[in-house]
Amino acid sequence: MLATAAHRSIAEAVSVHLDIFDEVLATDGTHNLKGKAKLEAIRQSLGEQFVYAGNSRADIPIWRACKHAILVGVPSQVARSMRQQVSVEREFKWPAPDFKVLLKALRVHQWLKNLLLFVPLLTAINLSSISRLLHVMVAFVAFSLAASSTYIFNDLLDIENDRAHPRKCLRPFASGKLSIISGVVMSVVLMVVAVTMALSLSQGFFFMLLLYVIMTVFYTLVLKELVLIDVLMLALLYTLRILAGSIATSVVTSFWLMAFSVFIFSALHWSSDVRNW
Repeated sequence: MLATAAHRSIAEAVSVHLDIFDEVLATDGTHNLKGKAKLEAIRQSLGEQFVYAGNSRADIPIWRACKHAILVGVPSQVARSMRQQVSVEREFKWPAPDFKVLLKALRVHQWLKNLLLFVPLLTAINLSSISRLLHVMVAFVAFSLAASSTYIFNDLLDIENDRAHPRKCLRPFASGKLSIISGVVMSVVLMVVAVTMALSLSQGFFFMLLLYVIMTVFYTLVLKELVLIDVLMLALLYTLRILAGSIATSVVTSFWLMAFSVFIFSALHWSSDVRNW
């Protein structure tokens, strides 16, 4: 039996998909089948002798009334309390997120792109300035955290498509190794830290970071499906990093360096797209 507080339309769709349930009890209309209401519905259908598998604090009244309890990914305090009160037949614990999974969600390897922030300082041959070097390092971390925030946002946005993809289904959120709620929290926290670090440098750098985030989100939602436009946008995002590094270090960047950057990055992405075609 599938007994859930979810709406009947959802519960029955799950039941049909899994094809393992003989009966479905679910919320219908205004009657929310949760906690004691669910327990009463189960008793009316099965009587007093049943085994119940649940996953939340709201299931405590049902566990107390059942013959044996099955705990599925419940909070540690609830699990400890239930072991003392009822007969726990089986307990399924969610594995703690692996550090590698977190790094994969952050896409740390993509942070290498933000080394372009160091270009203005390198071209000016001014690495002896400790303050400027510290500024560009802070700028690098701020851009990297903001980028990771947008990557997580993109993964959460595309989670349904990723789950249907043979390779992308292995991504942390699509595979369920990281929860959607944790993804939302991570994305917000990373962006807040990135913005705070950007403001600590200068208002100009903050606006560059904000422009980068807006362009990245706009690219993800709209432009990445447009041929040639996506190449130009990626080239601009790379060039924007160089300009942001210039503002963070107060090193003037020449027009020729910026023009060269746009053309070279456009050429690189254009050749990549041609190979993919």
